Amino acid sequence: MSSISDSRAVSFAERVREAGRLLDSVSLLDRENSWPQYSGTAKEARDKAYREQWEYFESRSLFDFQLTDGSLLQFKDRPEHHTDLSFCFYESPLDVDDYSTFVTQTYDLTVEDIGDQAREDYEAYLSTAQLKRAVVMLRYDHSPGLYREGCHPVSHLHIGHNNEIRLGTHRVMNPVSFALFVVRQVYPAHWQRFISASASGDWVKHVRESLPKIERVHLNLRDTWEAYLE
Repeated sequence: MSSISDSRAVSFAERVREAGRLLDSVSLLDRENSWPQYSGTAKEARDKAYREQWEYFESRSLFDFQLTDGSLLQFKDRPEHHTDLSFCFYESPLDVDDYSTFVTQTYDLTVEDIGDQAREDYEAYLSTAQLKRAVVMLRYDHSPGLYREGCHPVSHLHIGHNNEIRLGTHRVMNPVSFALFVVRQVYPAHWQRFISASASGDWVKHVRESLPKIERVHLNLRDTWEAYLE
C-alpha cells in the first residue's frame, strides 16, 4: 500500500511541476515553492475576509506558485479525509504593477539586471497599494466523501469567494488542467499567445483528452438535471 501511495505522491508532484513549467512558458510565473506546508492552514484561513486570506497565504509562502501580478496558486493532494484533490487560485486583491514593471519604472533596470534585490522596496510599495474593485477566486475539488446526488458533485469548480457555487465537471482535473483553466479565464492575453505557440498542442491534452472521467457511481439521475463541464 505504501508503494502505491508513494507512486501517487510522485505523480502528483510531477503534475505540479508541469503546471509550473506551463505558467513559466506563458510568462506568468514569478515565484515557486517546492514544499509548501498546507497542513492545518485551511481551518485557520477559512473565516478570514478575502484580502486577509490572500495576505495570510502570501506572507507565509503558502502557495505552490505566485504569479507576476501577485496572485497565488495552491495544489493540494488529499488535503482532507473526504477530499482527494483541491486546487485554488487567489487573484491578488492589490491594484499594483508586477515586480518586473516596478523595477523598470523605478530603477530603469530589468529583473535580469538586479534579480530580487528590489524585493524589499517592492514589498513596501505593495503595503501602500489600493485594492482592486473586484477579484476572482477559483477552486477545484474532487470530494468523493462529500458527494450527494443532485446537490454536491463529486468533481466541481467553485467560482468566487465564500459562496455555494459548485459547477460539476465530468472529468477529474489535474494541476496542469487547472492551470490552463486559470490562464484561459483570468489572463486572456497570455492565453492568446499560448494558443498561437506551436508547443501548445503538447499541453492541451490536459484539458480533456488525458483526464479520467468521474466514476459512474458519482453520476446519477438527479446529477443530469444540472449543467456539467465536459
